[in-house]
Amino acid sequence: MTYADAVAAVEARQRAEEPIVSPGGSSIILAHGHATSRVVVFLHGLSNGPRQFLRLAQTLFAGGDTVYVPRLPHHAEKDTDAAALALTTVEELCALADESVRIAAGLGAEIVVAGLSAGGNIAAWIAQTQHAVRRTIIIAPALELARIPPPFAEPVMRLALRLPNITVRRRLDPSRPDRDPGFATRGIAEVRRLGLIVRGMAIQSPPAVGEIAFLLNENDRTIRNQSAMDLAQVWASSDGRVDVRCYLLPRSLGLPHDVIESNNRGQRTDVVYPMVAALVRGEDPSQEGSRRRHIDPNDDTAGTSSRGVIVTPLRIRMPGKV
Repeated sequence: MTYADAVAAVEARQRAEEPIVSPGGSSIILAHGHATSRVVVFLHGLSNGPRQFLRLAQTLFAGGDTVYVPRLPHHAEKDTDAAALALTTVEELCALADESVRIAAGLGAEIVVAGLSAGGNIAAWIAQTQHAVRRTIIIAPALELARIPPPFAEPVMRLALRLPNITVRRRLDPSRPDRDPGFATRGIAEVRRLGLIVRGMAIQSPPAVGEIAFLLNENDRTIRNQSAMDLAQVWASSDGRVDVRCYLLPRSLGLPHDVIESNNRGQRTDVVYPMVAALVRGEDPSQEGSRRRHIDPNDDTAGTSSRGVIVTPLRIRMPGKV
């Protein structure tokens, strides 16, 4: 796509979403009126919406990047709740991923994709399949759920795909009508199925993207970090030219699974946002310079209280090496 084509494609998506989404639930584009040296695609999590990444997107936009945050299928819709998430399919998620990369190619020269949780699984699909992308950042991917023992993870997923959907609803936040509190078992199973597909593809062939970073949360009680490490190991072992790195946010921060949503209780955007921004730039967030960088203009504590917080680089063992 040309730049004009890409902007027109996003605007067409927004017009199509307007009659069906809740206030604030549409896809987001922050553009400078011309193609930039870098474009960042953020992929939000299950039951959330594009606004999950808005503050971080605004900061990167202020630094010169174009930022695109597409809405996941069946999310943030009017007059629905978490039950609508059961309509989500792997095919829709992959189609959204591929379309987002095509749009991004018209918005900027270097494409960086970052996704959280379900969005992390979509980012993993992009890492495996999309050669046009320079760098992917996979944040707390929902490859496996923490509360399901690994031997039962795949059977439970397949059972959830066959049984009638079960929806668990939680109280709606009036200030965020674009969120669908709760979950649908069928939607979670489809997200898990996408992760399983990516892992199967990774075993067969190297990833398409040459730079892949995982940002994991030691305090995460929703997803199983080891599954992300296992995928990182497969990718790192498949091709010595692929740069795969993993970083671990310390348990002492007490972070929730969703480390991006700024309104979450116990959130530390002053710590997490600089680290994600460093990964977007291709820097090592475990370095002191990345931790001290003032990244969030809306947070007076950014760049100061994050000093001394250590994000641990996790070593990936290569075949034949210790």
